[in-house]
Amino acid sequence: AGEIRSALRQAPRGHDTQTLLRLLGGRENVREVAAIPGRLLLRLARMDVVDDRALEAFGARGVARTSAGNLHVLVGGPVDDTAAGLRALL
Repeated sequence: AGEIRSALRQAPRGHDTQTLLRLLGGRENVREVAAIPGRLLLRLARMDVVDDRALEAFGARGVARTSAGNLHVLVGGPVDDTAAGLRALL
């Protein structure tokens, strides 16, 4: 059971990056993407279209709204590939 939970908490990869972008409100909503270990740093046009619970169900360990338009998505594992995948979709 622990291995399954761990697998679910890994950073999104491949086609999952498209799902992540949709959960963040789509291309029109995501203005900037950056990454630090364990965290995606996002600047968004509209925070009200982001569903924190859906992101957590998708595999995020947590979501932090740090200031107007800035969202941190806490994920397990490396996030550089996920950030690069999001940037490529923008």
